[in-house]
Amino acid sequence: MALEPQAGNYRAAMESDAESGLAADLALLASVLAGRRDELAEAMTDQIMSEAPVHESHPAREVLLRTCRAHLDALLRLPDLPPHKRAHEKIQARERERSALVGAVLDGHIQDAQDLWDTVEALRLPHDGPYVVVAAEILEVGEQEQIRVVENRLSRAGVRSAWRLQSDGHAAVAGIAAVRGTAWLEALTEVLSAAWPYRAGISPRFQALGGARRALRFATLAMVGGTRGSAGVTVFDRAPVAVLAASAPDVMAEVAEVVLGSLNRLPDEERAVLVGTLRTWLACGGSVDTAAKTLFCHPNTVRYRLNRVTEHTGRSLTDPQAVTELNLALQADHLTWVA
Repeated sequence: MALEPQAGNYRAAMESDAESGLAADLALLASVLAGRRDELAEAMTDQIMSEAPVHESHPAREVLLRTCRAHLDALLRLPDLPPHKRAHEKIQARERERSALVGAVLDGHIQDAQDLWDTVEALRLPHDGPYVVVAAEILEVGEQEQIRVVENRLSRAGVRSAWRLQSDGHAAVAGIAAVRGTAWLEALTEVLSAAWPYRAGISPRFQALGGARRALRFATLAMVGGTRGSAGVTVFDRAPVAVLAASAPDVMAEVAEVVLGSLNRLPDEERAVLVGTLRTWLACGGSVDTAAKTLFCHPNTVRYRLNRVTEHTGRSLTDPQAVTELNLALQADHLTWVA
């Protein structure tokens, strides 16, 4: 079955554009850069301020930022370029082609070795892994374009990536990122945390793009395992319990009901206090004193609440198996109760 568009078609389109002349290429480049003017101005300002000596006459950052924007506006105006080259339409067409190629890889439609090689070339990704897949939640139509900010910042951080903009029924955009080591994975996590406004999940690392479809499932589970309504990034490798809860929500809901027992029949406010204290105690490594500091209460208050948890669940917090069951139940409870 022929894949549309194929990597070869994408590359051929790029070559055809190049042949249309220098004016069209300049118009295309100017249009791309103009659309990312603010990002470029921020990068220029950061670079100048990092290299220029600091003294009393050093301009304020906002002043320098406005100057960089003005220079970019003047540079990218290019008034003499022919308007009929339709640079904007070409950019959109290329973005659609690129997005479709990423989607074909993520959906497992490209398995032939030569096709994968050509696709990697077209997407400008490295041929050697490891890679990860990212699933990033969207809540409204049109928000997926924000992923371009993420892509730009990743590029500046040395992380090459390619993205499928269509949500494809998953309420998420998805991308493939090359992570050659821990530093690249950390950069990816930091950029997503800062630039993406909703939940995101990162798959385990894999070596060949033929494994992207499986990685997409894991990235989606990691995303769903994050806190709803937050902008948190969940890395699959670092949150196995959250991923497990997200992978079988119906089963885990039953687990939560069985394990939490009569806690679920308390008034909402009282239940929230006890469950919140248990969560904090677990997050603090089982330290009552640390949990008390986090909750701004006396350690005896924490002990009293934990004893009540034991009474309602029948599970001792000194029993490792019971603690494991409670932790799983809280993850499932998180998926059920958090709006």
